[in-house]
Amino acid sequence: MSEPKQPHDALFKMTFGNPARAAAELRAVLPPALVQAIDLQSLQLTASSFVDRHFQGRHSDLLFLADIDGKPGYLYLLFEHQNAPDSLMPFRLLRYVVLILERHIQDAGSNAASLPLPLVIPVVLHHGASGWRGPTSMAELFDQDLVQRAGVIAYIPQMSFVLDDLASVSDEGLVARNLDDLSALALWSMRDARTAKRLLISLQFWALRLDRLARTEPAAVEQILRYLWLVVPDIDLDPFLSALHSAAPATETLTMTIAEQLEARGIAKGKAEGEAKGEAKGLRRSLTHLLTLKFGSVPDSAIERIDRATEEQVLAWSARVLSATSLVDVIDPDGPVV
Repeated sequence: MSEPKQPHDALFKMTFGNPARAAAELRAVLPPALVQAIDLQSLQLTASSFVDRHFQGRHSDLLFLADIDGKPGYLYLLFEHQNAPDSLMPFRLLRYVVLILERHIQDAGSNAASLPLPLVIPVVLHHGASGWRGPTSMAELFDQDLVQRAGVIAYIPQMSFVLDDLASVSDEGLVARNLDDLSALALWSMRDARTAKRLLISLQFWALRLDRLARTEPAAVEQILRYLWLVVPDIDLDPFLSALHSAAPATETLTMTIAEQLEARGIAKGKAEGEAKGEAKGLRRSLTHLLTLKFGSVPDSAIERIDRATEEQVLAWSARVLSATSLVDVIDPDGPVV
């Protein structure tokens, strides 16, 4: 496959382009009856994408050949990475499924040789912060009064899709899927990168896995951190990274590498430019922002302490935010401020 151009695509395809990881995710989200019918160990990734060019910034896809009840079929995994649910998703998936079947017919060489058509099972991975509120079947797109009339349903395309709505899955729920560290961390990143506050809160839960994976598969963790660096919309990253390094020390060299690469490309985030004085001001502002995200309003007395603190103290306090349960745990009221 070609190198994905979007950070969502890159993380999705790096993780679930691996058939074993895709199989584990599908085993967790498919209905049990389908899991029994599909030999998930038979998955073979194809090199094709069926996303319409107009939706390439919003959809990423992976198509797997599979043995379904002893017959050849397909599992089509679509990553829907716009925040709001697509109200026409069943229709878009119907188009993609038709394209898959058209290619099957073409490859067969004749209409007769293409029959019976293979089953195509679509699965949508959605990570919008508010959860999925759209339809999951073609029948839902039609006038429901007409759908209920006798004899009408036979003329409505009958297709549904399996939905993995990450916003509704807790940290414990992701762990219960028995995924490997990379798959679980990728799903966590996709789920929580929409809001800085949720990411900050859940980071402590996932820090051990991040640290462990950073020691065994540093390139994978680098991809996850690069994704967070580029996607998280409302967080200053310097104090956030300080907190991350405190909880997952093995990630520190990776984030330094990412920062250098992105800065060389002119797209570094959370890094104030200019003199050291400006950098220190940015760190103080970032720490105040993190504290506000986690604890709500920050009293003036705490802001004054932050303004008078050294850069080293600000970084140390930033590292405490992740595990702290109160503002006092971060900024010791009795500690010296130079």
